[in-house]
Amino acid sequence: FLSHDKRDLDQAGTWFAKSLNFSFDLALAAEAAFWYGEALAQQGKIAEACLQYERVMGNNKVDPAVLLRTRYGLGYARFNQRQYDQALVSFREYVKMAKSQEPRLAEVLARLADCYFVQKSYQDAYQYYRRSYEAGASVEDYARLHAGIVLGILRKQAEGIVQLQHVIRNFPSSVYWDEA
Repeated sequence: FLSHDKRDLDQAGTWFAKSLNFSFDLALAAEAAFWYGEALAQQGKIAEACLQYERVMGNNKVDPAVLLRTRYGLGYARFNQRQYDQALVSFREYVKMAKSQEPRLAEVLARLADCYFVQKSYQDAYQYYRRSYEAGASVEDYARLHAGIVLGILRKQAEGIVQLQHVIRNFPSSVYWDEA
């Protein structure tokens, strides 16, 4: 929906902001706030994007699909700001809301694991890396590599080596192959 052209993002942001001043329909206001947050995030205005995402979450008429996308956007915004504890909350809520066939689920599980990893909660990190690679192939190489690293930290080297070997055997063109 949003163009990667900076001028288009500026203009889109202006229109979304204006629409929020005349929001008679709360569901539409939530959607406008979401898209405004997306435009701001793509422009690198992460703190401002977070305010718009939070505006969506404070709206009791928000469509569940918009709320799910908002959790995703807010999770990444907080993650990119290195606010891992807050990112963790958004990603956890996303996982609770998402259906098992949700295309971004494996990716979000991996980011949730990354949040736990950064906080040195290695057992939780491992559980979410495992859930990530079990959920789908989109980030399987990444999730298995990091599951292997975490298993090594947990002093389960043999299990960790199995994960790393899986990456080497099954993902020869992966950017993570050398690391494995």
